[in-house]
Amino acid sequence: MKKEKNFFIKQFKKILYEKGLTQQEFAKKLGVDQVMISQWMNAARNPSAKSIKKIAKTLNIPFDYFIEKSEDNNIDDITDIKKQLTVILNKISCLEAEIKLFKSRK
Repeated sequence: MKKEKNFFIKQFKKILYEKGLTQQEFAKKLGVDQVMISQWMNAARNPSAKSIKKIAKTLNIPFDYFIEKSEDNNIDDITDIKKQLTVILNKISCLEAEIKLFKSRK
């Protein structure tokens, strides 16, 4: 496999290969069109944070699997990033709940 510049793409391809999933099989599991998976894998589009969260959950892996950890980072930096991601994911969940509630009131 050629070296990928985009860490997400590298990790995404790696985990699909390790799990023995084709783009089409994973697209079906994720509930998206196979074209979307192809676009992510070819860097034509970047998945949103929400999509990455869903990808990680579907593959049963931690969200931070897709975050590059530099050798220059110390453990405190990584811990801070994880905390920030947790806050962001919680905000996304709250916003999703608010949107759902708003739509149900229409």
